[in-house]
Amino acid sequence: METYYNLGGRYSPGALEIKPNRPFAEMDDLLCCFGKERIADDVVFEIKHNSKAMDIIYYYECISITFYSEKLIKILSEFMDMSDKCYQINIKGLGSKYYFIYNLPIVSQFWEAHKTDHMFSSYYEPFILYQDNVPPIFNIQGTHIIAVNRDVKNALEEGKLTNVKLSEYEGIFRFSLEEYEAYQKYWKEIGQYIDRGDLSQQHQ
Repeated sequence: METYYNLGGRYSPGALEIKPNRPFAEMDDLLCCFGKERIADDVVFEIKHNSKAMDIIYYYECISITFYSEKLIKILSEFMDMSDKCYQINIKGLGSKYYFIYNLPIVSQFWEAHKTDHMFSSYYEPFILYQDNVPPIFNIQGTHIIAVNRDVKNALEEGKLTNVKLSEYEGIFRFSLEEYEAYQKYWKEIGQYIDRGDLSQQHQ
């Protein structure tokens, strides 16, 4: 099994939130990591909330859209040519350079995993990949998730970035067929206890 990690999957309190001089409806389709088109050169962002220029900053009132520091992009460039995978955005009054990541390779092949009907359950459906030759940095189809492999994760952590915290919590894995079959068996054995919200019973 190989584990992948969600880059920018958590909100960092205090990090800058920025907003462009265009309505959100006009920008929404362009500001997605699987998009192929850049925003226009005359789009200018303004700081709307908070004051910390961290390594990941956010779109104002839509924090699923993220922007990345020059330092972070340089680290990613060690693993993938980012020249056509990101571009600098114009932020009024901010000297630091920030980039938007787009045009990423898309991974779209998944096995169906266990689903729970519990709306407030802490258990959720992980992304289980079975595609071969998965690139070190990619987008999961239909999501804003930018996933990276363990080597990229380690490099980002060694780079001492301000607010990049990568963990296995997001549940992005690549299984062999044998591993997937074992995973399915595991869920069948404990699924009844998850549906009742009581995992302790599985050990009795």
